[in-house]
Parts: sequence; structure tokens; C-alpha cells
Amino acid sequence: MLVLIDAVGPRIGGAITVARNLLFHFCRLRPDWKFRVFILPETMEALRMPVSSNMEFIAVPSARSGLGRVVWQQWKLPKLAIKNRADVLFSLINIGPRFSQVPIVVYYHQAIHFFYENTGPEIFSKQYFQKYFRKKFVLAGFRGATKIITQTEVMRQAVVEQTNVPPTRVVCVPPGYPSIEQVSPEEEVRINVVLKKIRMMNPPVAVYLSHPSYHKNFDVLFRAAKKMKSHSLAGSIALTLDKKWPGNSYYNGLIRDYLAEIQRLNVEDRVIFVGSIPASGVHKVLKECHALVFPSLIESFPQPLMEAMAVGIPLLLADRPYAREIGSDVALYFNPLDSGSSLAELMRILSTDPKKVAGMKEASTRRGTNFSYEQAAQLILEIFENVAT
Repeated sequence: MLVLIDAVGPRIGGAITVARNLLFHFCRLRPDWKFRVFILPETMEALRMPVSSNMEFIAVPSARSGLGRVVWQQWKLPKLAIKNRADVLFSLINIGPRFSQVPIVVYYHQAIHFFYENTGPEIFSKQYFQKYFRKKFVLAGFRGATKIITQTEVMRQAVVEQTNVPPTRVVCVPPGYPSIEQVSPEEEVRINVVLKKIRMMNPPVAVYLSHPSYHKNFDVLFRAAKKMKSHSLAGSIALTLDKKWPGNSYYNGLIRDYLAEIQRLNVEDRVIFVGSIPASGVHKVLKECHALVFPSLIESFPQPLMEAMAVGIPLLLADRPYAREIGSDVALYFNPLDSGSSLAELMRILSTDPKKVAGMKEASTRRGTNFSYEQAAQLILEIFENVAT
């Protein structure tokens, strides 16, 4: 069987993690199949895939621009699938071709298009309109897809309820714990800088592994830190953010807002920017912390939850459907839109109830065993077989 895989687009972040882990297991589980993966030239280094005789990577430099990507997805790729006599066309980038003579499977992992929060300044911004038009392409691709895969049942239900796609065409396949990557010398230096900062923080330390965005809901962390300080509660919050990212005005604008709010609330000693970390350092950072805090309002399947479970640290999660589905009864939940008092209370538990914390660590580790990238890859491969017959 020949499977063409469209991974043209992501360069960093969770999408790369998902792609790397699924592709690795595809090769191993179906050594007699052929996989051709299309990527941007700069993505190959980020993927760090081992050489495999049944998987070929092909760079698509013409798809770097938005228009180039649309031309690639909607016209060039379907023609290539016919020319190569592919059995299945698999999209790892949320969007599939509207029309294709080859069966299409779309792996959808972008919750922002189906869950909405009033995120204030983002409304009618450049990012707002980008999401608006991207969703148009997402919906068009859904109409042409033979199967759509989501990462959570919550996401699956949202797709079914908000589109005309028949429920039988939408399948939930949760991912798992990503493999631990090798650390380069340059990454080791960055990781050690972050670890040093965390070790100097006031314990217990809860870390938020995230990039800046409106829906990531950093503000509740600042409010919680204020509550903790005013009630003389121990603890601090580590943010994997840089105070400046050259050439990224969106990132830098949000960082300025965060820093201003932290200063206004006088919690500079409780909320610390430890710096961004490479994926290879996530497990080391988590091991140094006492909990993972995750206040995000909208998510598909955040990898940090899996990584925290693998390390066995408590989960402090926003009371949101995605978090409830993944964390189940092993996590502690807080109101992500309140004054910060509910999160401050959970931080109090970390420092005052060692028996409960020990139980949370054990429960977190057990919960993590329910998720597996190998199992996810196997289920997706079975979907390929079904749609190709």
C-alpha cells in the first residue's frame, strides 16, 4: 500500500511532536507499506526522524506562503496522488483537499476553530481573520474527507454538531506520550539555564508549558499568584516564555502585556519567566517541578498533560471539557475565569497536604498508561486499510 502524507506547514510545537511519533510507528508497524511524506524544507530537522527504507521525505518549498500552501493542498497534491497511484492521502495538517479521486483521511487537531472564547483584543485582529479563513478551508476539506480523526471525544462531538459531516465519518483516536528526544549540546545549555532558574524559585513550583496566545489564559495565573501572596501561601509559577522573540510582533506584544500585568499585581517574585525550552528538555523540566498547571481555555490534546503523567507529577487543570476527558479523576481542577482563588487553593494543597500530593502522583502515572502513540498509529493504519478497500 502507498500512503501519501501531507505534513506541509508545521515547523515547531505540538504538531511536529504528533507527526514525529505517528510516523515512527507507521514505519515500524507496516514495514511492507510505502509512505511518502511531504514537508517544508526546514521541517526535516525539527522532525528528527530515523532513516527508514519504507518512508521517503519530499520537500515542498513552493508551499511556504499561504497561497502556495493552498495551491499545494487543493490542486498539486490531489494530482500527485493520482499520478503516484496512491491508496490513501493522509493530511496531518487539519486541512484536506476538497476534491480527490483518492480516499482522504484528515487528522484534525486544532480546537480553536470549534471552541470559542471571547478573548478580547484578538477579535477582529490579524489572527482573528486568519482563523476565520482557515476554518473555511477546514470545513471544505471535511466535505471531501473519507474519514476525519480527532484527538478527543469532545472534539469529535464538536465537529459532528457544527458541521454536516455524518457522525460515522468522524473517529476519535487519542495520541499518547511522545518519545524522549536526544539532546543536542546547544539544547543542553538552554535546558540547564531553565533548570537553574526553577531551582531558585519559591516551592512548590507549578510550571505552565505553553506559548503566548489569548486563549492560553495566562491572566488567571497572575491573579492566582496575587491571591497566594496576599494570603502568605507558599509557591510560585514558572512560565516557559522568553521576554523577547526577535521578529515575532504577536509574541512580543503579548509578552509586554503579561509583564505589565505581573508588575501591576506586584507578583514578579511569584511568576517567573524561565525561558522557552526545546522538546528534548520537557521531561527534565517537569521533574524539577511540583506540578503542571494548565489554564488554557481551548485545546485539542495538549502534549504537556501526557508528559506530566509520564513524569508522575500532579496536574492542576482548567475545568474545561478537554481537560476533564484527558485528566479524568486523577487531576485537580480550577475555575480558569475566576479571581484566581480556586487555583491558589490548589497551590495551597501542594504545600500543605503531602499525603494527597503523593496520591496524585501515583494516580497521574497510572492515568498516563491509558494513552499510547503506538496504539494510536495502529488504529489510524486500520482506518487507512478500511478506506482503501
